[in-house]
Amino acid sequence: MRIPVHHSLKVARSVVNKIQVSSKLAHQCSVMSWSNCRAQGLHIMRFSFQKKGEPWLSPCVNIAQSRRSDDILVCYGDSKEFDNQTHQESEHVYRNQSKHFRYDEEDKAAKWIAKYLETGKI
Repeated sequence: MRIPVHHSLKVARSVVNKIQVSSKLAHQCSVMSWSNCRAQGLHIMRFSFQKKGEPWLSPCVNIAQSRRSDDILVCYGDSKEFDNQTHQESEHVYRNQSKHFRYDEEDKAAKWIAKYLETGKI
């Protein structure tokens, strides 16, 4: 018998498995887990990059099933807006920098995340 995986992690894994990026970008990213006791998910961080004339960026996203619905929740921001040990997003990010996708829009969520990780912008 297999040990069951928490449903929120199943949703996050499904989205992450659909993210398509270049091999160069993929090598600049890392997937980790996060938890805040009530919710669990996956955290993706793109290691620092800089475009000419702009500050250094380390775009991050947290992916999980929303606590209040079956929606896919994506919280996004710079690495300084996430706890460096737990990968939990700040309250500001949760309230102001989150995007919801319907439970059946895994492909749409994956495309949005890929674009955000590539550019560091929404």
